[in-house]
Amino acid sequence: MKLLPSLKPSVALYQSLLILYPKAYRHEYGPHMVQVFADLLHDASKQGVLGVVQIWLMTVLDLVKTVIEERSKGGIRMTKAGFTLLSSFLLMVAGVFWLPVGYGQFEQYWEDPFGGPDILFEIGQKFMGPAMLLVALGLLGFSLHYSSRLSAWAKASLRTSNAVIALVAILGIAGDFSLLPKTWEWAWYFFLIGMIIHLMGIFMLGIYALRHHLLPRFNAAFLLISLPLVVYMLVGLIYELIQKTSPPSHFGNMLSAASMIAMGIGWFLIGFIFFRDMTLNNKLQPSL
Repeated sequence: MKLLPSLKPSVALYQSLLILYPKAYRHEYGPHMVQVFADLLHDASKQGVLGVVQIWLMTVLDLVKTVIEERSKGGIRMTKAGFTLLSSFLLMVAGVFWLPVGYGQFEQYWEDPFGGPDILFEIGQKFMGPAMLLVALGLLGFSLHYSSRLSAWAKASLRTSNAVIALVAILGIAGDFSLLPKTWEWAWYFFLIGMIIHLMGIFMLGIYALRHHLLPRFNAAFLLISLPLVVYMLVGLIYELIQKTSPPSHFGNMLSAASMIAMGIGWFLIGFIFFRDMTLNNKLQPSL
């Protein structure tokens, strides 16, 4: 079977991700797993982009499950290089998780119970807490790997941003599982302020990344994450000042969804180039 040129980057990325498995496992099963993935991808491509996306989603879920299983068999001994490698993968998964969050912004009945005709929008929103938690875990490894390249204020921005998003993620997940008292109205304000502090930290890191070429590529991805939501807030504020009323709901939903999707793309790009930076520069130790 001849693989289509457009599918070769996907197969190459999947082959790179196999390094998350123990060395003995990937040497024994790696070539067969790559071949199976290529075959599945080739068949799914006949259904277009959605078919390819579906295969990737199934593959990522299976990858997380089996990596944990195989690592657990020999006891989980995670080196610094292994943790940073895993962190890069978590940032890519976080990027994917932000996409359904964007879709969830189009929900029309925000006050109704879970379920009903808008359940798909509500499910999309449930990805926000896990997405933020994955970002927090991913940034831990990012901070370890790039610490020597960061100035004191860049480190402070990254650590503050990471700590805040971790707290916000825990709060969001607790709210999703109805673990917070209904009287905790302050939780929404904490969430909002926390997101602003987090994005400010990412924005400052983005300025540093652009000036000092922190990543080999995609340094502007930090601004892609942080700026759209700020623009969304400013547009809403300007609209209210001029029109003396809130923007139409569909207009606000579109801007909010666009900012969430931009955030997802930004985190995926950062995770991807972080991953490539580690593998191409032979940062991994043989014990992986």
